[in-house]
Amino acid sequence: AQVQFNLQPGSLPALLHEVLERTDPPARTRVRCALARIWSYAGEPARARPFAVGALAEARASGDRDLHAEALDARLLTCWGPDDLAARRAITDELAALAAYLSPQRRMNAHLWRLTTSLEVLDAVTTERELRALEALAHETGDARIRFYADSRRAMRALMVGHGDLAAELRLDCQRWATECDEPDAVAVDHALA
Repeated sequence: AQVQFNLQPGSLPALLHEVLERTDPPARTRVRCALARIWSYAGEPARARPFAVGALAEARASGDRDLHAEALDARLLTCWGPDDLAARRAITDELAALAAYLSPQRRMNAHLWRLTTSLEVLDAVTTERELRALEALAHETGDARIRFYADSRRAMRALMVGHGDLAAELRLDCQRWATECDEPDAVAVDHALA
């Protein structure tokens, strides 16, 4: 399903609260992550944060790396204000430490988050490292969705350094990968690259 931002979540949080009260970890941790995401996408990070913090505490205690990465991802969604940079960097560092042990999709997310925070602080070395990691993951897996994200970020970098022809080529590749995997973010990404 396509994620839409700044929409009221309707009755879904209430339903998830009921589930939350009746479940134990790891299911409860995943429900907390879902509530954090729902409130973050609704533009309510203050409401989302306690769920993400709780999920992260449970996930760390569980020793389950995949669950830990899911909780870190949810936590990152709750701290995108200008005063949250230090928290974002710490969370992406923790996520990066887990990346080697994760599924390809979760590894991709870890690299994307780390790339984003490195761009925020103009850390060129980490930016290049994460772009190379995304590209290697795309080649390793052949997954269209991972290729879409790797090439879209490579196109972004090409635009940043004035290589418009390369960016245009990569944009066409992104369109092909997006069609192949039915990527919900394709329209927004294509618009940004255009």
